Amino acid sequence: MDGSVCILFDDENKIRQLSALSGYKGKLNQKYYIDEPIAEIIDDGWIYSEELDGFIKQDQKGVIIRPDLEDASPDEIIEQ
Repeated sequence: MDGSVCILFDDENKIRQLSALSGYKGKLNQKYYIDEPIAEIIDDGWIYSEELDGFIKQDQKGVIIRPDLEDASPDEIIEQ
């Protein structure tokens, strides 16, 4: 499954979520790529949304960065 893209559909057969797995060579919006350190992505424009369980940014509509929060809290990630 390395380099794969997973597509999840809702009960109306509409795309619900796209996820790229480790090894995927593409970039999202020509900016973000798989295995990129989160400290290099999260800047002052990103905020953590409890409701969405991830980081969101106003100019990146539809993009949610969901880190593994077992290792660090959202505040710790922002401080990196």
